Amino acid sequence: MEKINNLIAYIIKYSIYALFLVIVVWLFMISGFSTSYINTFSEYTYYTADNIWVHFLGFCILLLLMYGITTIVKHYDLYEINDKNFACIRNSLLFCISIIGVIIVICTQTIPWADQKKIMDAAYGLRHGDYGMFLKGGYIQSCQNQKGIVLFIYFLSMIVGDYNYIAFQIFNILALVLVYKELSDIVKYLGMNKICQLVILAFGIIFLPLSLYTTFVYGTIIAFALALMAVKYELLYFNNYKWKEVLIFSVAITLSVMLKSNSLIFMIAMIIYALLKLARIHKIRAAMPIVLMLFVYFTQSIVVDFYYREKIGEPMEKGISSWAYIAMGLQEGYKADGWWNRYNSDTYYSNDCDSDRQAEKAKKYIKERLEYFMEDNEYAAKFIGHKIASQWNNPTFQCCWIINNQSSNIHQPNWIKGMYSIRGQDKLSKIFNSIQFIILMGCLLFVTFDHDKLKLNWLMLQIMVIGGFLFHILWEAKCQYTLPYFLLLVPISIKGYSNITYLSEYTYEKIRSKKYINATSIFIMVLIGFAVFISRSDSKIINNLVKIDDNMEEYTQYLMFNTTDKVKDGNYGIYSYLNNEMSITCLDLSNETNSKIDLNQKQQDNIYITTKGGKVYFGFNDTLLYLDLSKNEEIENGIVQAYKKNDTSAQQWVIKRTKENKDTYYILIGKHSALTYDKDIGICINDFEGSDAQKWIIR
Repeated sequence: MEKINNLIAYIIKYSIYALFLVIVVWLFMISGFSTSYINTFSEYTYYTADNIWVHFLGFCILLLLMYGITTIVKHYDLYEINDKNFACIRNSLLFCISIIGVIIVICTQTIPWADQKKIMDAAYGLRHGDYGMFLKGGYIQSCQNQKGIVLFIYFLSMIVGDYNYIAFQIFNILALVLVYKELSDIVKYLGMNKICQLVILAFGIIFLPLSLYTTFVYGTIIAFALALMAVKYELLYFNNYKWKEVLIFSVAITLSVMLKSNSLIFMIAMIIYALLKLARIHKIRAAMPIVLMLFVYFTQSIVVDFYYREKIGEPMEKGISSWAYIAMGLQEGYKADGWWNRYNSDTYYSNDCDSDRQAEKAKKYIKERLEYFMEDNEYAAKFIGHKIASQWNNPTFQCCWIINNQSSNIHQPNWIKGMYSIRGQDKLSKIFNSIQFIILMGCLLFVTFDHDKLKLNWLMLQIMVIGGFLFHILWEAKCQYTLPYFLLLVPISIKGYSNITYLSEYTYEKIRSKKYINATSIFIMVLIGFAVFISRSDSKIINNLVKIDDNMEEYTQYLMFNTTDKVKDGNYGIYSYLNNEMSITCLDLSNETNSKIDLNQKQQDNIYITTKGGKVYFGFNDTLLYLDLSKNEEIENGIVQAYKKNDTSAQQWVIKRTKENKDTYYILIGKHSALTYDKDIGICINDFEGSDAQKWIIR
């Protein structure tokens, strides 16, 4: 019997490793050859080409830097930092992480909207006897995964008051610190040294995407922090078998699932880990954590349902079926494949809020959809490739989009607005795109070289990543959902880099061996060869699964029409490129509200240019009028005019410098229109073509 158990455990271990290897290689290649960006207005995903050779260059520079640093570490024998100095450095790094969170929260002061606002409204209603959101058709009754986070806000509001989202954001800051503290501790219990623990914390300082989520009034950071705490204490338990640790990780993972239902993936991974331990040691103490974890979880579920039933006076009916989320996750969407498209809510309400009826129809749709995938493998590959790329290959994980779509209580400082502006998002994406590639490269080194990769402790992290990856192939997609799983790759990546650098004493002598050097060289050569093959391949499978770059031109245009070249505020003359004697003027000033725009032989600085919120305003001197488009259903069809200031999109222009000289620009508006000179009708708006008629001299 023991041999059979060992064989089963052996098969499971290698299956986990093989699946994790496939996922890492896949994500690594996607990251190398493409990048996904998100439209800050519509949440639409752009798939663009990337240069893997630039990433390889960055990787080489990083290795040289690591080699230099770790050589110094080895020379001065700094591998074992004494406990006092280590604690000082660690606490300083954690303090820096907290300060970053505080600065972001204070300088943004965002106001919750969408789901964030709804859960706060629900908590307010629960406190003050308005239970509409908990009854049939209400938001919480429909989306019952929100019951836990609403209850948390409900009890929090008893202490700090209703709609005190700053208090929630403070909790997010504390959770942010706890995330990196627990990751550092997990690294310790996985057998890595103090230097690696500090590297985790240093990463926390530079990795802004998670820090920016401190503004997000949702369970994302808090639930993740609790899940990591649970993982740490489970690792501790199987080292010393203290029952206190069982209780801590059982409560922590239960609270995590309560606040964010996706944390159930972490819980399942913890159960699988415990089962593998049970198969190895064959003792009841290995089974008890599973029993207690499940007991606490189901007790919590019963208690929460009982509390709501007593509070609102009746049990809540079933909400939106889980099958509807899977059905939606298998659909094309206007944002990206598998993203939210109202299917789950629309079908719920169209079936009179009958969960069972909705589930029946969703199952039928899922069956039909899977049959279609089986019939058209090329389409299936493209769908899955795009869905994975939209979630895992967005370097900012939607953090800027979240802030950008929230209003604020203050006039935010320019550096904050600049950071999450479209131009700022593009720059941040490029920085974190490189970091993402480097992290995935480290994971590839781990699965290739690491002697600990099949140990149960490391397999638990791998199971969690696998669970998140597989779950979101089927479920509703969003790049914010995959952020926790990406962070789980960081310890794995650091372990990978420790195998080819001097990050640990174990590798110091090993790296000098001829055998190891040969293995590393072969690995790099195979990797480069693989990259060359993919870059030159025109295979539809590879293009659908790896080289996902459908929207290069579209993204370029999006940036062009939403990021203006800077000019100093002041008086300017704007002249036609075709005839630089003709300047734009405002005529017929008898009308106080609007007037015609024309070209006139006036050599004067008659327009005052101001830049605000990444857009340019053209005000006519000696008037209160601005360059404007008349009200039409579509801004692209507007008629050019001068009109009183109204801060609408009809007066928000973008200027782009041309290649001719520094004073020549395109003046753009909307999604694809440009100010144009037409000799027959004068100044008008046409689709952007880059013609001479659309070039203007601004001086």
